[in-house]
Amino acid sequence: LIRWPERHVVVGIAAFSLGASDRYLGQLATLLGRFDDAEAHFAAAHRLHERLGAPGWLAHGRVDHARMLITRGRADDSERARTLLAAACHAYRALGMAAHELRAQALVEPAPEVRRQAPVRATFRPEGGDWLVEYGGDHARLRHSKGLVYLAVLLSAPRHDWAALDLVEAEGQPAPLGPRVGNPGREPRAMGDAERARLNVIRAIERAIRRVSAAHPALGEHLRATIRTGVRSSYTPDDRAPIEWNCGPERAARRPD
Repeated sequence: LIRWPERHVVVGIAAFSLGASDRYLGQLATLLGRFDDAEAHFAAAHRLHERLGAPGWLAHGRVDHARMLITRGRADDSERARTLLAAACHAYRALGMAAHELRAQALVEPAPEVRRQAPVRATFRPEGGDWLVEYGGDHARLRHSKGLVYLAVLLSAPRHDWAALDLVEAEGQPAPLGPRVGNPGREPRAMGDAERARLNVIRAIERAIRRVSAAHPALGEHLRATIRTGVRSSYTPDDRAPIEWNCGPERAARRPD
């Protein structure tokens, strides 16, 4: 593409326009951190779009240019970016391109940062032959099951992808032992074993979540929203509302690296 600067890119026999080649060169230079090169390419793109009488492409190029300036962050880049974005928003408004205008405005006035909450403490561990669960100020006790073991393994290692065979290995322990039981990254010994383990784990987890929901609806809702099952299973909570799970002393010592 660098061999064709200051060109008007079209598809077919001018079936439709893709704007100035320099706009795309500016985008690539920005991605590579070559901000001075990007500046020159965007300036060339603006000149060509103005000559072509293409206000939409000119606005798109100005938004790209503004993103580059915001990323580069030199002394006057913020004010220059605001000027470019204001011009782009004016053009989008005149052209009826409301969605593009909103995206450009978001760069001018970024959304306020979401404050991270303090971690909430919760419990999901075996106790006296049963399982104690505490969440959101309420608690419940549940009879032991395979699915509760699998859930404890997932809760103790957020965002860790578990192969079904490795979850099955945790089942025989007096308390779930975590990622060091087995090797989460290994290949299954046989596809038959892996498929049987996958189906058994999915069914056990689904039954366990139904039991939790019956005894503790709020926790059941949380588990349904954050537990994923399939070829691999995982627990993916919302980072903005962190939870510190107590799944027993054995698990606290054996979290993944």
